[in-house]
Amino acid sequence: SYGLDQRAEQEVHALIEKLPAETIALNPTDIGKVKPSTVRVLRERRQLSAAANKRKLSQKKNKLTKKILRKDKFARKQLKRQSRGVERVQREKSKIEKKFDSALDQALSRFE
Repeated sequence: SYGLDQRAEQEVHALIEKLPAETIALNPTDIGKVKPSTVRVLRERRQLSAAANKRKLSQKKNKLTKKILRKDKFARKQLKRQSRGVERVQREKSKIEKKFDSALDQALSRFE
């Protein structure tokens, strides 16, 4: 991104140098300001593109996984083992979170 920024800045400088100095005028109160609507629109676009990229990636992953699993019996077994391990970790994590929440509730109840 540094190279792109630098190139864009060079293009701006080149265009400004072509203009006569009398035609260039800046309003000092507008420098550094950004329209809030523009910022909001850019955020929304960024979020939408991130969600779309995530969906595309998961679709590609699913297609690849299905293709591999159709061909390879060992890979199917390995994937099952991995998914069981992930489920086990998630169950343990939720148990710990429940214990922590109950302990926190007890501790906070003393101050009510």
